[in-house]
Amino acid sequence: MTAFKRSSMKEVIIDIKGTQRTGDGEVDSIEFTTVGKYYKYKNRYHLSYPEHITTGMKNVVTTLKVGDEDVLLCRRGGANSELTVERQKRHICHYDTGYGLFSVGIFGKTVRSTLGGNGGKLYLKYTVDIDSGFQSENEIDVTVREN
Repeated sequence: MTAFKRSSMKEVIIDIKGTQRTGDGEVDSIEFTTVGKYYKYKNRYHLSYPEHITTGMKNVVTTLKVGDEDVLLCRRGGANSELTVERQKRHICHYDTGYGLFSVGIFGKTVRSTLGGNGGKLYLKYTVDIDSGFQSENEIDVTVREN
């Protein structure tokens, strides 16, 4: 049995800005707006949306499960991944590129959320490493608003 009522799930508009800085100084940015689902379940705000075509993740749905100190980023579809971004902690996570699965280290620098019943903002800043070698620093800025 589901622990939340379907009526508590809202369709929302989601603005996403992402920036990735690699170890060799390259900066890659993406910005898009999409429609998704938003609800609260087990003391976490859940935000699900289909990845935009510009991300290169065709047929992938991303779900952000936002807690007080951490965010679980789950992707399902053409590529399946689960990343944990927790403030001032490093987690070993599984990342699927669609061509293969590998482990990455995720160190959460900043997790800041003002999400509430009517939406709000989420900001993440974290580093990614492979075999303890720095790969990139990433920032994600998400705004959730009622449709």
